[in-house]
Amino acid sequence: MLEIKENYLIIENKSFEYELMEYSNLGSTIYLELDTLEEFDFNLIDLPKSKEFEIVLTRGNEIKSQFNQSIKFNRFYAKNSHSEPIVRIDLFKYYLDSYDGWTLKWDIKKFIEHVLIKLESSKSLVILEKVIDSESIGAIIGINSSNVKTFKKAILYGLKELNIIFKISEIELGGFVWKPAYEKNESLFSTEIVNTLLNKLNYNNVIYNHGVKEYGKDFIFSEIDRLGLTKYTAIQVKAGNLRGNVKSDIDEILAQADDAFSMPFSLLGSTNKLYISTFIILISGKFTDNAKDKIAEKIEKKLIGNIFFIDKSMIINLIEKLKDKK
Repeated sequence: MLEIKENYLIIENKSFEYELMEYSNLGSTIYLELDTLEEFDFNLIDLPKSKEFEIVLTRGNEIKSQFNQSIKFNRFYAKNSHSEPIVRIDLFKYYLDSYDGWTLKWDIKKFIEHVLIKLESSKSLVILEKVIDSESIGAIIGINSSNVKTFKKAILYGLKELNIIFKISEIELGGFVWKPAYEKNESLFSTEIVNTLLNKLNYNNVIYNHGVKEYGKDFIFSEIDRLGLTKYTAIQVKAGNLRGNVKSDIDEILAQADDAFSMPFSLLGSTNKLYISTFIILISGKFTDNAKDKIAEKIEKKLIGNIFFIDKSMIINLIEKLKDKK
């Protein structure tokens, strides 16, 4: 529950001191400086309709981008507009001529310019205000998600979507570098490479199960074929090599493939049971010792044309092709 009492916001019996600011043409704004968003959370439907919240994280406590530590977020907004809550994030880079540890192949201005172009076609985020001048570049970004009910979940959702766009921009600008950690850390490989590629390829209903094994489905996505039919694909992700001479590895993949095809799933907000038509085994290393042949030998013959294999070399080739795709 959110309450406003004198110069304090009360959220779940915790008090946050604020200032009431009067900005021209914007009405009154509740301005708060916080060290962290950890305990600052509330249901968006509790937002007062006559006020906007401006939340600023103090210096040194900004939220750093997963993509690159030099990109930081410290200013967020929340408001009820026309009976619909809106949460916004500031993405700005100031003093563009100063050195800030940026290590990629292009300067930060060029990078954020590219990000802003990608945002123009985003379904999850929308540019509400944009600034590009000699000293700064950036935008105020609105978050579109009807399934997000609280302020903090909206912020986390928005930052996750931004990091996907950052990674896509990196690939398109040619600054991508394969990290050795991708071949050891399945979670890192999934979030930075697999999730990015699926979004870059504009698949629909991309779901990442975040390490929770969903019956052989680390990822699920859909596409509409030329007949207008919706087909669903599941991906099982593995870090490193997949060896045909290790019986446990092959048995695990076979069990996951069987589960993926036989166990139904539902999309968020729906109770309809859906089934996949294609299963992909995607690894960050190589298929060694005839691993693919041994899997093909043991799966049900009716599924042979529905199971595909993607390895590190194929992923890198795909990323190289995507660099020029705008």
